[in-house]
Amino acid sequence: LESFKGASEEKIDNAVKKYENTIEPKNLIANVVATLIPISSVEAQQADATLKTSSGLNLNNAIDNRTIERLSNNVLVTNNLNFKNKITKENIYSSLKTELLPFLQLVESSGGTALFNKSSTASGNYHFIQDTAKQVLNQVLLFDPGLKNKKWYIDMQTSLKKGWKRGTNNMKDVPLEAQSKLVIAHLLEKRVKNKKGYGDELIIKFVTADTPDEKIEAALNLYYDAWHTQPNFAVRTNATRKANYLFKEKIQQSTGNTFSLLNRDK
Repeated sequence: LESFKGASEEKIDNAVKKYENTIEPKNLIANVVATLIPISSVEAQQADATLKTSSGLNLNNAIDNRTIERLSNNVLVTNNLNFKNKITKENIYSSLKTELLPFLQLVESSGGTALFNKSSTASGNYHFIQDTAKQVLNQVLLFDPGLKNKKWYIDMQTSLKKGWKRGTNNMKDVPLEAQSKLVIAHLLEKRVKNKKGYGDELIIKFVTADTPDEKIEAALNLYYDAWHTQPNFAVRTNATRKANYLFKEKIQQSTGNTFSLLNRDK
């Protein structure tokens, strides 16, 4: 009960009942905590800044026609006309820039305010670790071969050959647009849970989600299975709180259905 900052047993019970029949058991506690400990004003400001920055990214060549065709031919899409109409290059780019990339940045680096992990090689806005960074330098060339001549790409190759250090931002010279292209390439080319096509399914479900709850579930599934593959309780709680704010609470604010965060905190 102390971890819920003095919430009453009734409030905790109501939060548990809200989720116990609608989500996977592994996510139950995280969702309860997210309900009882909402986003702070500082975290909301980080989210707003991240959304603004991400919306202005130039992601040209981050997705190619080959990938759009592959996603379009996924059985999830061919069997659902609603999905088929949404799996277009424009929709995917928009969803990545305004939803998925900001979400990953907020969860991993608090919107670029914590660009390294003290106990690992995790670096940059998306907290790439060394092994993932090695993979993604090859993956991104499948979409944009010209990147291999960019200074940041050459410098990143050099730093990986030397070996990344723990507790420092090993990607400090890699622009955010380049980091974002690396993220997209990794998600599209990675074999998730050793299941062919599963990574594509996660992306399709995220892009086509209609309701806030569907978007939150799709974002968390993608994050847990395709990005941070060994999430502990703290990671799940952080991800759930950020997803709940971005895909539900912020939308409610924009439609005038909730108090502003500043007024709520007061």
